[in-house]
Parts: sequence; structure tokens; C-alpha cells
Amino acid sequence: MLPYADADRCAAILEREAPRLAAIVLDPLASKIGMVPPSPATTEAIRSACRRHGILLICDEVITFRLSNAGAHPLFGLEPDLIALGKIIGGGLPVGAVAGPAERMAVFDHTRGQPPVAFGGTFSANPLTMAAGLAALEAFDAMAVDRLNRLGETLRSRVNEAFSEAGIQAQVTGQGPLFRLHLTADPIQDYRSSYPDAEAKTRLAAIHLAMLEAGILLTPNCSGALSTPMGAAEIGLITDALVEATLAARAEP
Repeated sequence: MLPYADADRCAAILEREAPRLAAIVLDPLASKIGMVPPSPATTEAIRSACRRHGILLICDEVITFRLSNAGAHPLFGLEPDLIALGKIIGGGLPVGAVAGPAERMAVFDHTRGQPPVAFGGTFSANPLTMAAGLAALEAFDAMAVDRLNRLGETLRSRVNEAFSEAGIQAQVTGQGPLFRLHLTADPIQDYRSSYPDAEAKTRLAAIHLAMLEAGILLTPNCSGALSTPMGAAEIGLITDALVEATLAARAEP
């Protein structure tokens, strides 16, 4: 495990453990780490260790691929050897994919006989999933990405401003169309600072239920993603419902 918010410790651990490491797996904007990005110093420590010791860098972009047309990794200066993809690339149908430069993907190449690594599965190249995924990605062009990113920034700003005005010790983090609620005003830097205590978990469960009753689906830890059909009306709805639910959860005994 690498410390997300401590670049010096991250570099020291990688230097010590490098002979044992085949790969590093990094989610560029992990919900479990508070939906905050790694610092430039941390990503540089990882990049440097990978180059120096021949360690593969694998980016988990199952959720974050939507941050740009090229995914999240270019936004953080990362050049992964492999990328794990899912969700959005299937247009809502079961899907998963691994992508990377030809040099790395060559282990799956079956055009020259038995590949070094077998690759297959029940949904591999499923025609319905491929058609839905292609349609979704064609609709999710640069203009759609830019619009959703602006909507996400508007949502986070409005919610955080409303929390501040109401004196609510809470905040929403995230990037692009992704967001997550934290029931603390303290800085969110890593897994530990984003981990809710027992009381916060109880309040988050109440907020999650209240949002469902308002017709808004969030994950149980109260994170979410905006989608292309949404606009200003939906931003207003989510903002009002989230602030109201957080206020109500704070008032409960």
C-alpha cells in the first residue's frame, strides 16, 4: 500500500520494495481515497520508480475514464503501461477492457499462434455491448465532456457554498462529473482523512436513503456521477436535495 498524500514515504517504500514489484495499480481519482487526486509529487514518485526499476504502471480508469476523451491519466501526467476500463465504454451493459501500447498488449496477440497469456470471457466482444458502447462513446464527444465537467464544478461549488452558509460541517470533493460527500470540513487528502467514523456512517446512510426518496441514486458512501442528459435543472435538484438531506441527518439524535 502506498501513502497517497505523502510523496516522500511513497518514494521510500517504492525504492525499498522495487525488487518485489511487478506493477503498481493506481486509480487517478479513487472514491475510496476521498475522490481527491494524487499530488504531482506523488505521481512523480510513482513515475520515477516505474522508469528506474522497470515496474509496470496500471491505471484503473473504470470510473475516471469519463474525465476526458483520453481518460484521466493524461490529466495527471501519467503514462500507464495498461489501463483497465469498464462501465461507460459499454453504454450501461456488462463490459470490461484492458488497453495499452502494442508492446504491452502483445502478450494477448493470438495472430501468431498461441499467445503467452490467454484472454477471454463470457462477455468478450459481445455484439450488443459493443454496439451500445460505441453509441455511448460517439455521443460522449469533447463538447459533451466539457459540458459535464462544467456542470460538475457548478454542482460542487453550489453544494459547498450552501454548506458554508448553513454552517454545515461537510464538503463535496471530486473532479469533472464525479463527486463525493464528506461529513467533515477538515481537508480530505487520502484514505484515512476520508474514512467516516461510526457516527458519520450512520448519517451517510440516512442521507443516502433521503436522496433515493428524492429520486437521486448515489452510492452508499454518497458519491455520484453526472450524465449527459443532465442540465441546470438536475444540478439544482441534486444541490437542494443533498443540502436538505445533510441538514436533516445532522438534526437527528
